[in-house]
Amino acid sequence: EVVRTLRLDLPALESPHESRVVEVSTDGSTAVIQTPLEPDPSRAEASAWTQLTFVDLATQTELPGSVTVTAALSSHSTLNRSGRMFYAAQADTGDLIAVDTRTGEIRRSSAVPDDPAWVQPDFGIALIGDELVAAGVGDAVRLHDRSTLALIRSIPLEGDVASLDLIADDLGGVPAGGWGGSVRVGLGLCQR
Repeated sequence: EVVRTLRLDLPALESPHESRVVEVSTDGSTAVIQTPLEPDPSRAEASAWTQLTFVDLATQTELPGSVTVTAALSSHSTLNRSGRMFYAAQADTGDLIAVDTRTGEIRRSSAVPDDPAWVQPDFGIALIGDELVAAGVGDAVRLHDRSTLALIRSIPLEGDVASLDLIADDLGGVPAGGWGGSVRVGLGLCQR
């Protein structure tokens, strides 16, 4: 059942094998639509780009922070509770990217350039409490400070058990899933 149809000017998909990714903030106020783009051939710093279209769902209008990120992003992303900040992992490195949905300011956890030889579109992302963001990068979970994106801790895992998705639980842990199975990573942080 279609509840609401939004009229948005989104970039065309370059091939029938590409698709858009949609995420909605937990309060239901903001959505983000990721559209893969071919990079500008005059700029060699990226192998793929991503258009982020942020939408205010109450007014059904595009937010001013919509922006093109000069990186391929993972298909898993998240918005903070109010929909003000968007978080995703860079598909080739697992480094975090945060975008302010109102201003379009882009912050990165690292200046690692894109590596077109390897792209993993499935890094999991989860917000942990009010201060951390976790990225599942296959055989590790990386914890970053949410305000600075600085890497706080990397937790090694046995095999790829954290590349597909992460969920923060109320017991201070992160259930994670990857191509090699699933695991719950205890962080020692009680969220209650």
